[in-house]
Amino acid sequence: MLICEAIQKRVLLEFDYGGFHRVVESYCHGTSTTDYETLRASRFLARAAAGCSPPASSASELRGSGR
Repeated sequence: MLICEAIQKRVLLEFDYGGFHRVVESYCHGTSTTDYETLRASRFLARAAAGCSPPASSASELRGSGR
């Protein structure tokens, strides 16, 4: 499912980022002024392999790194 479609249908997205599995409700997807793909979302779940949650996410943490 495309990210924009998930936003329209209010579907939760799951992905791995920064060493954590994340479940989020996205509300904004696009390209930043510095030409990076960005995603803004509310986190429902973030769990490391050991089962520990990381500190609260910031908007910059969810931004694509362009790698």
